[in-house]
Amino acid sequence: MAFSQTRDTARAKLEIGKLARTVLLGGFAIVVMGYGVMAFQYFFAFFAGEREWWNLFQAQMVSDEFSFGDGSVFKEQHEFYSFNKFLLFGHTTLGGICLAIGWSQFVSRFRKSAPQIHRTVGKVYLATALLSMTLGLLHLSTVPLRGVFSGPAFGIGLWGLDFLVITTAVLAYTAIRNKDVRAHQGWMAFNYALICATPLLRVFWLTFGSTTDLTQSQINSGISTVLLPLCLIVGMVWYSTEYMRDRRSHSS
Repeated sequence: MAFSQTRDTARAKLEIGKLARTVLLGGFAIVVMGYGVMAFQYFFAFFAGEREWWNLFQAQMVSDEFSFGDGSVFKEQHEFYSFNKFLLFGHTTLGGICLAIGWSQFVSRFRKSAPQIHRTVGKVYLATALLSMTLGLLHLSTVPLRGVFSGPAFGIGLWGLDFLVITTAVLAYTAIRNKDVRAHQGWMAFNYALICATPLLRVFWLTFGSTTDLTQSQINSGISTVLLPLCLIVGMVWYSTEYMRDRRSHSS
């Protein structure tokens, strides 16, 4: 009797865990896909001389001054964005595609039930990530560090982010070509976590913008030291939980 109750309790905890993962992944997918669409639209609006969906949403959540006033990307980066608008158009639209499709690669049921689609989406993702980051580096190479939004510290962080995304993408591709699935999953987790630095930074903008008097530039200055490590920790957490889940499934 006691054994049966223990087994039922363990089964209930397992079902709750599955439900929690589904809810978390679903919420995460909605956020990154939503921001991916906004990133895709950003420079279409810029070319047309219109306000971007993201800035309009941010203005509703915080204020017009925060989105369009002093200390905002909209106001402080307009000159550099205008100079490199074609590079940045490619960078942001391809990055938006990465965000919109990348999360699906981490759904184990999708990987197992549709492996061919998983591989095709993975190839598209890696190609767009590499090209997006290359265009980002080309943009940064034309902008002095003091001209980067929030200054040199954040500029160095952007250089590091782009190089890390390219490096982890190459390592992920090399691993899967060598049939090292576990290493491939680990590098892809790090890669997508780094790609998600952009929407994560916007979450910080919304959070601190709505609770303090800080501008976007000031928030960036404070967040730049912890943003990339935080993204890598997120990737490590996913990889660790996925690895342990696979071990449990193989042992049972």
